[in-house]
Amino acid sequence: MNNEENTNRMKYYILLHDWELRLLESESPFEPYTYESLNHGQKFDDFPKVTLKFKSKQIPDCIPNINGYIIFNQNIISILEENRVDCIQYFGVDMLNIDNEVMSNDYKCLNILKISDALDVENSILTWSDLEEGETEEDRFIINILDLRLRYQNIENELLFRLKGCENLLVFREDLVQAIVNKGCTGLVFYDAEGYSF
Repeated sequence: MNNEENTNRMKYYILLHDWELRLLESESPFEPYTYESLNHGQKFDDFPKVTLKFKSKQIPDCIPNINGYIIFNQNIISILEENRVDCIQYFGVDMLNIDNEVMSNDYKCLNILKISDALDVENSILTWSDLEEGETEEDRFIINILDLRLRYQNIENELLFRLKGCENLLVFREDLVQAIVNKGCTGLVFYDAEGYSF
């Protein structure tokens, strides 16, 4: 890639939750749904309604959870719609307070369907799983990313996608990130994808 191409390409960012998990009654509220993962780009005809119960009266625009599910309210969803991000299924969420009263009807559980083969395996620093008896190299999976690098030629200027091989990572294009940041949305933070580690 020459310097001009490098300068003109869009930057990409990884979404992380940025709010205390303690606002939820359960830190793992999606346990009943683990058999139907929303993290692998699979389209569902239907999905059981997610019920979230909160201990806190103050809730962010993006609801944190250790399951990697994406729960956004209308503040963020409207930005996705305005930018014509159409690779998303939306499913209902019941937002209840500690007394089982509805707190908000503005939240949805998102199923991001777009997966891009944009992980630069050769230039990233990755930790892979060990091979078990009878497994082949194709059975290995990524445990940790120590230094993430992207293959931009495979991204095709996408606004939002999951990263193939690390589908739990949600990647946003910089202009979409800027729109979310400019609106003051809470509960999420973005890290530069280049050099990202976890």
